[in-house]
Amino acid sequence: MLDWEADDATFAQRLGIGANPVAAPSVPLDAAPGEWFPLSSQQSRNETLRDGGRYPGIYLQTNQRFANNGLPLASVIPIWRHGDQLRVRFDGPFWGHTGRILILGHQLFMIAEDSKLSEGMWFQVMNGVPDGTALAMDGIVMSVPHDRSHAPGSTICHMLRIADLDDPNQEPDAAWLQGLQQRAWDLSNTSDVLNLSGPEILAHIGNPLGVTRTDGVADHHLRAPVSSGFTCTSAEPTPSIAAAAARWRTALGLA
Repeated sequence: MLDWEADDATFAQRLGIGANPVAAPSVPLDAAPGEWFPLSSQQSRNETLRDGGRYPGIYLQTNQRFANNGLPLASVIPIWRHGDQLRVRFDGPFWGHTGRILILGHQLFMIAEDSKLSEGMWFQVMNGVPDGTALAMDGIVMSVPHDRSHAPGSTICHMLRIADLDDPNQEPDAAWLQGLQQRAWDLSNTSDVLNLSGPEILAHIGNPLGVTRTDGVADHHLRAPVSSGFTCTSAEPTPSIAAAAARWRTALGLA
C-alpha cells in the first residue's frame, strides 16, 4: 500500500515498467471514459447540473427550408434531461435525428445522428438563457438537404417553447409526439405558419446571405440580424414571443 505514495519514477521501478512512465493525459479526473471531447463534456456536465433545468420542454422550431420554397418549416422538438446530459430529437417528414446537447457558457451545442437511415448528422448552435426558463432561443442549424445532390447548408432557426414536459427526465411518448409533429408539418405547408409565427420571428429567420448590416457592411455568412439575439427567458418575457407561443399552442391543440 505504501507504493501508492511513491513518486512516479519510484512507483514505475517497483512495478518493473522502467523509470520514465508515460504521463497520463491532462483531462479532468472525473471525465467519462471514452469521451471524444473530455474537457467540453465535463464543463457541460457541470453547467447541466446547474442550469439544465432551464431547457427541458417541447419547442416549436421555425426555419427556412433547404428546399427554399417560400414557406418556413415548423418542427416540434423535445428537449429532456438524461442524468447529467440534455437530450434532443429533430424529426421531419423524411428524416429523424437523435442526439445530445452540450451547454457551454449559456450556449447550447446540439449534435444529433440520423436515427432512421444512418447517413447524416444534424448540428445546431443556440443562444441559451442565463436565468429563468427558456421561452425562446435563436441560433443556426446545419445539415444536408433531403436531396443529397445539393451541397450542405445552414440557416437561422428559432425555437419557441410551447409546452412543458410531464417528466423533464423522460423522453416524450413517441406516438403523442409524432401526432404533434404531423400537425406542425401540415401547418408548414399552408400560409397558417406565417400568421402563427408572426412578423418578428419570420423577419428574424429570414436573414439572407449578404445582408447589409447597420454599419453598411454586407456580411458573407449567416448571423442573426440583431446582435442581441432573439432569445427570451421567463425572467424577462417578450410579449410578441408569448403571443406567438399562445397561437401555436392553440393551433396544435395544446391550449
